[in-house]
Amino acid sequence: EGMPTILGPAVVLLPLVSLTGGGRGAAAAVAAGTVAVYSAFAHKEFRFVYPLLPLLLCLIGEGVARGVRWRSAVWLRLLSVTILGVLCASAGMAVYFGAVHQSGPTAVMEHVRSHVEVDDVLFLMPCHSTPLHAHVHRPATRLRLLRCDPPLLSDYDEAADFYLRPVAFLENLFRLAPVPPAYVTLYDSLWSTLRPILTDHHYVPVERFPHSPTPLESRHGYEVILLKHSPVP
Repeated sequence: EGMPTILGPAVVLLPLVSLTGGGRGAAAAVAAGTVAVYSAFAHKEFRFVYPLLPLLLCLIGEGVARGVRWRSAVWLRLLSVTILGVLCASAGMAVYFGAVHQSGPTAVMEHVRSHVEVDDVLFLMPCHSTPLHAHVHRPATRLRLLRCDPPLLSDYDEAADFYLRPVAFLENLFRLAPVPPAYVTLYDSLWSTLRPILTDHHYVPVERFPHSPTPLESRHGYEVILLKHSPVP
């Protein structure tokens, strides 16, 4: 199931490798063997097979080249239409996934980077949702995210704790924090739940950033909301 993810629309050309008699060498054996080994593991991630992408594209190129040599008019027409469809689909996916889908975390970090006054932000989002200092390049800016460290010294997962009991988590955080964070960022999926407590602590929304028209995870949302702490004078 990882092949469609890493190859995208080009996965429809993968059968050409076997149909045209290719894919019998060492490169194909390496690709097939790697997929077989990782498929046997209980823990699977797409990034495990990403290194195969250049190799798979070379195999697909070999299959297309062999197919062109067949010189069958019907086959060449079918192959041309398929390749054109792959190119168009790839271009559309590049635009959508590069500029629209799940763009909220990047947009909020660009806002933080371009507004010097936004110098203390608490991200109430799944851990590692944003690029943080790698995107802001302001060492003095305090950026805090929910932690989900590997269970080496402790099994406590701060992000999981927050999503399990968000209101109680914030109550405890505000009670223990000597100074509340100047800004808070969260997905709109939690806004209705956290709005009362955030309002009580004088947080008001100042910016909304589109995230995705089709959120793929329950912890995500359609928008990313940036709230500012505005205490009553």
